[in-house]
Amino acid sequence: MGDTIEHGKQEDMTSCGVLTWNTISHSLLGDDLWHTREKEAHRVRAFNALVTVHLRYVSLVNRDERRDITDLP
Repeated sequence: MGDTIEHGKQEDMTSCGVLTWNTISHSLLGDDLWHTREKEAHRVRAFNALVTVHLRYVSLVNRDERRDITDLP
């Protein structure tokens, strides 16, 4: 069967989560593919994206009643 989706190459034992995230974002959003030489930058961008969504959710919860994550702007 082989690889059916374009993806970067993981060359360590710790980047699988960020690499998976990047494969999906590359496929759906056209983001640049993972490169080992930029792994720290990819990790920071993934972290910032997660924190942004979390802070929006926390802001909604604190401002109003608890809302489902699908209600985020």
